[in-house]
Amino acid sequence: MKFRDGGAGRLRIRPGTIMVLAVIFSAVAAVLHYGPWFKDEPSEECKPVRAMLDFNREQTTLIGDKTDAGPQDYRVWADGLADRSGKVTDPELAARAVKLAGLASEFATVYAVVGPNPPRTDGKPPEGVFRMSGLNAQIGTELQQLDALCPAG
Repeated sequence: MKFRDGGAGRLRIRPGTIMVLAVIFSAVAAVLHYGPWFKDEPSEECKPVRAMLDFNREQTTLIGDKTDAGPQDYRVWADGLADRSGKVTDPELAARAVKLAGLASEFATVYAVVGPNPPRTDGKPPEGVFRMSGLNAQIGTELQQLDALCPAG
C-alpha cells in the first residue's frame, strides 16, 4: 500500500469515499431493519388470535362490499370467529376470544330479527337496533384489546 504524502504513515481518504461508504451503510441498515426476514412473528399463543383478527378483517370487508349482505353473511362471520376462538389456548386470550365470538353470535342473531332495514314504529327504531349498536361497540373494544395483546408483526 502506498501512502500519498510520501510515506509519512497516514492514509488519506477522499471526501467522496466517506459519502459513498455512508450511503452503502445506510442502505444495508435499511435492508436489515425493514427486510421481510426480520419481521417479528407472533408468539405461538398469539397465532390463533392473529388468525381470528385477520378473519374478522376479511369478513368485514366482504360484508361491507356486498350490496345485498344478509343475516346469513353475519352468521358465517360469527361462526367463523367461534371456530377460531376455540383454537386459542392461552387462558387470558381465550377468555377474550370466546367473549368476542359470543358478542358476534349475539349480533348475528339480533341482525337476523331486525334485518338491514328495520321497520319504524311510532317514528322510533326497534329495540334491536339499539342492541346491535351496543354489541358493535363491545365487539370493537374486544378487537382492540386482542390486537393490543397480540400486535401484528
